[in-house]
Amino acid sequence: MTAQEARAQPQRVRNLHTEQVPTAQAMIAGGSLREHRERLKLTLDEAAERARQLQAAAGAPVRFSSAKLSRLETGQQKFKQADLKCLCGAYGIEDQSEQQRLSELTTTANRRPWYQDWSDIFSNHLRTYLSFEEAAQRIRAYEPQLLHGLLQTPDYARAVFRVMCPNDSEREIARRVELREERADRFARSEGKKLIVVIDESTLLRPYGSYEIMRRQLDHLISLRDNPRYLMRIAEQGRLDMPTLIGPTTIFDFAEQVLPDLCYMEHYLSGLLLQEKEQVNVQAMAFDRLRNACLRRDVSTRRLRALRRRA
Repeated sequence: MTAQEARAQPQRVRNLHTEQVPTAQAMIAGGSLREHRERLKLTLDEAAERARQLQAAAGAPVRFSSAKLSRLETGQQKFKQADLKCLCGAYGIEDQSEQQRLSELTTTANRRPWYQDWSDIFSNHLRTYLSFEEAAQRIRAYEPQLLHGLLQTPDYARAVFRVMCPNDSEREIARRVELREERADRFARSEGKKLIVVIDESTLLRPYGSYEIMRRQLDHLISLRDNPRYLMRIAEQGRLDMPTLIGPTTIFDFAEQVLPDLCYMEHYLSGLLLQEKEQVNVQAMAFDRLRNACLRRDVSTRRLRALRRRA
């Protein structure tokens, strides 16, 4: 495998806080192009040469290189319709429906995302995370310190941000809360998406803001009990040997395998993205082991109600 070929492959572990990682939409579009190339058993150099020959025959400026093709396949470069048309020719993609599918994928990858309106208050790693959250069909998550962002009420989120971001102005905190509300609303409106979350009981006993805010937060969690798209189970604080040592973990599963499953592991100063199948599977099995050790769904609801009565 050449150096270019190696760079075109998804990296196994990436630090979202220090690396520029493409969005899920760009990765999906680039991965579809890579699949067509690999189906023909073409190297990057061979595919780029085919594209250059087509450009030369059409009298167009010759711009394709293996480096450019690598950037397109890994989602590191924006797609142009002229480039896509050229690659369809190079790969012999004559089916109109497949050409249309690729065109739609690249258009989506180039489109300005909705969360860009909040670019003043989020970092690049959150941008990438939000793209995964938007594209995923199922999200499996465990956070030992806080309630999951998609479950937080605005008042709870505001209180948390005041602790997490003590140097932020009230305007900046308000903007962060707006973004969290928009995320939750978009998830709630998206048909077919599912959130499977393990709630550590300690997060329910650790109040933020005020006890009244925590009571309203518990009311919100209870209100989701009959919604099949929110599957919540509680990891008991007092139970022996709960397998909670996996740490903050989010696993993104994508419909029709448009992307392989991805795993994001949050740390205080970093966030690691696992892309290699075996690594993701290990973390997914650890999450499922934790979930199976939790209270059943109906018992978790009763525990929420009991905590609400005591709050």
